[in-house]
Amino acid sequence: MKNERKTEIKVGITVTLSLILFIWIFGWAKNFTFSSDRRIVQVEFENTAGLEIGDQVTVNGVRKGFVDDVKNIGNKVRVSSSLDHDVALKSDAVFGIIMLDMMGGKKVEIKPGSSNQNLDYSVIQSGIFYADIPEMVAMLGSLDKQLPEIMSEIKTSLNSLNGYLTDQKMSGEIKSTITNLSDITIQMKKLIEDNKRNLDLIAKNSVEITTDAKDLIKTNKESINLSVEKLGLVISQTDSLLNSLNYLVNETQNKQNNFGKILYDENLIKDLNSTLKNIKELTDLALEQMHKNGLKVETKIKLF
Repeated sequence: MKNERKTEIKVGITVTLSLILFIWIFGWAKNFTFSSDRRIVQVEFENTAGLEIGDQVTVNGVRKGFVDDVKNIGNKVRVSSSLDHDVALKSDAVFGIIMLDMMGGKKVEIKPGSSNQNLDYSVIQSGIFYADIPEMVAMLGSLDKQLPEIMSEIKTSLNSLNGYLTDQKMSGEIKSTITNLSDITIQMKKLIEDNKRNLDLIAKNSVEITTDAKDLIKTNKESINLSVEKLGLVISQTDSLLNSLNYLVNETQNKQNNFGKILYDENLIKDLNSTLKNIKELTDLALEQMHKNGLKVETKIKLF
């Protein structure tokens, strides 16, 4: 009786430990946890390609959480993930869905970022879906109808290229061009070798000229500065002279000086014209008398 009792106790302990171990393994596999100190982050993706609730969430490849929920929101898929409390994400964190293994499993991979500002977990983040092998196979399948057309165009291009290459005239021209380029290269090389000494001398003279010019400027720096100052003074005086001339011209045109009054006085010009006309008449009369009977001067003197 006592042995049966011991056996039952052993069996009970074994079953209990087995259940505890099973529950622990199952919870680890399905990411079940009794801790409430976790962080929830929501990320929207264009496509999740089979991501399911309970799949892993890794930070830099280290498992730090699991997927809580996956649901369609319009044209996007919103993924809610539960992260361990020790995960520190920054505002520039990058969220992506990548392939977990060759069997097609998926996981959420997070790069925590390096910004000085922490991530705001209340804001819905944007994620990136990285194409995996099934996606690439699907893309190749979508090209099934286009592949014959692409191959046909490639074949046409190869035939055209083959036609150009087999054309005797073009082949000869290409060979001639290559030969000419080779000859030009040889001639240029020979020219450089023949004039290497002259080129070295030119380079040396250029350096010497630059050095001499630098020394000349350095030696005559004060004289050059003085000449520049004098030139500036001459330019200033020239400007002053031009301003004076402009002022004189303006005074003359506005009749503000004697020369302007004389030059632009209409009455004076009329009197001058009249005087010249009278002098001309008097001269003509004197000439006429000289040609006839000589010059006669009649003078009437009236005495008081």
